[in-house]
Amino acid sequence: MNSATRAVSQQLEEDEPVATLRRKERGLFWKYIFLFFAIWSLRATVLYGIDLMIPSDSWRLVYSNVIKFMIWVLPAFTFLIYEKQSTPFRFLKLSTRVERRGLLIATVVTAAFFTIVVLGESFMRRKSPAALLAASPSYLLWMLVTTSVSPLLEEIMFRGFVLGKLAEWKPFWRANVISSILFSFAHWPHWLWTKVPMLTFSRNAANAMILGLLFGWIVKKTDSLWPAVVAHIVNNCLASLIGRW
Repeated sequence: MNSATRAVSQQLEEDEPVATLRRKERGLFWKYIFLFFAIWSLRATVLYGIDLMIPSDSWRLVYSNVIKFMIWVLPAFTFLIYEKQSTPFRFLKLSTRVERRGLLIATVVTAAFFTIVVLGESFMRRKSPAALLAASPSYLLWMLVTTSVSPLLEEIMFRGFVLGKLAEWKPFWRANVISSILFSFAHWPHWLWTKVPMLTFSRNAANAMILGLLFGWIVKKTDSLWPAVVAHIVNNCLASLIGRW
């Protein structure tokens, strides 16, 4: 065996444990995802009755966000710590510095996207876009407060944790598509349980995936989770305002 052959053989022997470790990491990740969906599906269907038993809208929202934190966020941090990620906040892009040029591009693209959405909804509903601003300042403030927590929790789970893990062994575009599909799937159990009409269900599922792709791209462009969180909050606020038309 010549020196070149020995070097290749030695390299393969060194790479084999690394490949085995990566396979184990991927297997553990998908087991985590399966367990997450099993628990979340139970919470979004059978256990959703607990939410309906809470008479106060405010306390119901608090309860919902606490449960979501316990299912979506806390286990993700635990998983990263278990994997010996010394800086889970950095892995989730919660503490990384925002890339300014990317932020500018993402802001322009996101603003254009939401403008198209508003104009499209305005055309279909035969309403003026200016009607969105007819809500009182107190309602706008209440809406902003009540729609801010859930987007943060969802972004930590899907654009921080899921997309981050998938991007470790897949090209970004493929990882973004998979994480966006999973993000859409996470909404399905509750929609099915509450018997959302099929046309509405299909539209919501497609919208969730498209938004997931956009938010994932924003994270990639800005190297931070926070711009995606802001975009998610803006989307939820717009959805609430459009729902009042």
